[in-house]
This record gives sequence, C-alpha cells and structure tokens, in this order.
Amino acid sequence: MPISDKPKVYLTSFMQLGTGDHAAVALADDGEVLAEHVCSSPTFFRGDLHDRPFRHDAYLRKYGAWGDGDRYELVECWSFEVPAEVIERNRLLHAEEQDSAASRPYPSEGGDGR
Repeated sequence: MPISDKPKVYLTSFMQLGTGDHAAVALADDGEVLAEHVCSSPTFFRGDLHDRPFRHDAYLRKYGAWGDGDRYELVECWSFEVPAEVIERNRLLHAEEQDSAASRPYPSEGGDGR
C-alpha cells in the first residue's frame, strides 16, 4: 500500500457476484463513495471507477481536481486492504443518511396532499 499524506481513494470490491463480476466502488478515505460499477475484472476498476469522463465530476467536486497523484492518491486494492477506519466512516455516513431519510415526512404527512 502506498504511503502518502494525500487523501486516498480506494478502488476495490467488497463482493463478487455469482456471475464472477465484481461490485466495485471508489471509496474516499472519509467514507464517501465516489463511484460504483459492476466490473467484469479487477483490472477494469481504475477505468470504470475513475478514468471515464463521466466520473470526473465526482472527483472535481470532492478534491477540486481530477487526476491521480496531484490532490489525491488512487489505491487499487483488495477489500481486506481497505483500512477498517475507512469502512467505519462509510458505515457511519450511511447510518446518518438513513436517520435523515427516516425523519423526513412522507408527502401525505405534510406534503402537497396527494
């Protein structure tokens, strides 16, 4: 694993599907998922999760730049190599999102009455 003080983006898969494909993610070190894709092979993680032009906006929004090495570091790795604290940050982000969604009223509870 690379050693650097730059923010890391882990390109990995936490699940191999029954078809042999990989449910791949680009996971920032603060726990935010920047991209998701079903890849047929780990060799395509970088291209599918980072290099394709339609992916650039997520990296520009987060880091103010696109391109590995300048403002962030891409780490292509197996899921067990992703630091536990990054996975925990992701879990906490999802817990906050679920709590926020659960507290929003349904349209019939204060919406437009439809």
